[in-house]
Amino acid sequence: TPKPAAAPKPVPATPNRGNLTIQIGSFTDASIASEKVSRLKAAGVDARSVRADIPGKGTWYRVQIGGFGSREEAQSYASGLSSKGVVQDFIVVTIGK
Repeated sequence: TPKPAAAPKPVPATPNRGNLTIQIGSFTDASIASEKVSRLKAAGVDARSVRADIPGKGTWYRVQIGGFGSREEAQSYASGLSSKGVVQDFIVVTIGK
């Protein structure tokens, strides 16, 4: 008899206590950013879209996750999301930059 598939491990709560964030994408189309945020929220991740007006480049919508007190904490959380297949690429940035 085949073994039942293992249930995916739940995503840990998204920290929101520091000035660093995980950015998983930046898009010129707000609807694409909103779709990414919706998918992350469906996976249990507290995500948001942040509008950024960049001189000479226009308006971009950055998809960001959480607030972290250290780069190491953000990197560890993002790596955990990556190992679960929730995110692929990411960078750690200061909130508001």
